[in-house]
Amino acid sequence: MFAAFNFVQGTPSATWTINHGLGVKPVVDVTVDGQKMYPMSVEHITDNQLVLTFSVPRAGKARLVGNGVYKMSPTNTYFESGPNPWLTEEE
Repeated sequence: MFAAFNFVQGTPSATWTINHGLGVKPVVDVTVDGQKMYPMSVEHITDNQLVLTFSVPRAGKARLVGNGVYKMSPTNTYFESGPNPWLTEEE
């Protein structure tokens, strides 16, 4: 069974702490000014709380989706880092 949680960060902040209560480490989709945004890091503190970190203060929305089967990496942290190594300069 899938569960979702919508979060709004109304005041710009470089760190968003989200208490979602989903009981799992969900997938996170962030939107800032109507555009998809990848935070610098996503740290799953517990199965019910995560922290998004941005390079500058931002306001926006996050949609979290998870299910009882999905689990994150053993470190509970993943990062958006650098260019996509699968894309070439022509793409």
